[in-house]
Amino acid sequence: MTYFLFVPFIVLVYINKRRAGIILVVFLNIASMILTYVFSTIRGHSITLLKDPASKWRREFYFFPYTRAGSYFIGVLFGIFYYEWMKSKKNPAFRNTIGAKLYDLVENSTAIAVGCFIIGSVIMICLILAPRLELYDMSERHISQFPSDIFNSLHRSLFVFALALFLAGPFVGKLGLIRGAFGGKLWGPWAKLTFTVYLIHINVISFFFYQTKGSNYITGPFIIFVGLACFFVSYLIAIPISLIIESPVLQLERLLLFPPQKKSVIQNEESCELILSKI
Repeated sequence: MTYFLFVPFIVLVYINKRRAGIILVVFLNIASMILTYVFSTIRGHSITLLKDPASKWRREFYFFPYTRAGSYFIGVLFGIFYYEWMKSKKNPAFRNTIGAKLYDLVENSTAIAVGCFIIGSVIMICLILAPRLELYDMSERHISQFPSDIFNSLHRSLFVFALALFLAGPFVGKLGLIRGAFGGKLWGPWAKLTFTVYLIHINVISFFFYQTKGSNYITGPFIIFVGLACFFVSYLIAIPISLIIESPVLQLERLLLFPPQKKSVIQNEESCELILSKI
């Protein structure tokens, strides 16, 4: 929500000067990565919370918004690029923009689209599996401090970058199978609830574990079961909240920002006369 409130200022800069807007987004992302690197170096953080539970890992890497901002601003950057590509289809002024050129490359070459998809997939899988290197033996650290600092500073931004590569082909109409799987109508209702689920899911998870009468033995099947249960319960709770609060607010926002245009009576009468004259 903090980032969501901050984005209009970036949009204002971009509207007034496109290059300055892109530079601002890149600067904010780099600043976030540098700050995360500094925290990781000073505190000696591991790449996973489970290896330094007594440290400030959770507070500095999970709760502080400025150490997590990199992933969001990478998303903003690719949103700008996609906007430029879409505008370039009708507005010649956008044809030489960075976004238009990048997405044109993907649109004009199936090989590039497939390459982006494969590279993005590999990067995301590697980032997801990397913490397992530290968890085989809980008695000591297996990744030294400098690689840990690099991973902590880059992994969030790099993951969203990989996701952008993964979706680049489907965004421009390539890779029909992937586009159909991820852009199917089946996901529409779920997508409308995503933000509400994000807000309440931590409460659902906390409620579940706070109600247990003893310690849980964590295994793979246990995590899968609990994850699926919390997923569906979060969505069930999100449905009434979204209908009562989020949807009405979005409708009011749409009416305030984009009020419906009223057609003048004179224009309507002229249109009717023109139609009657042609008949």
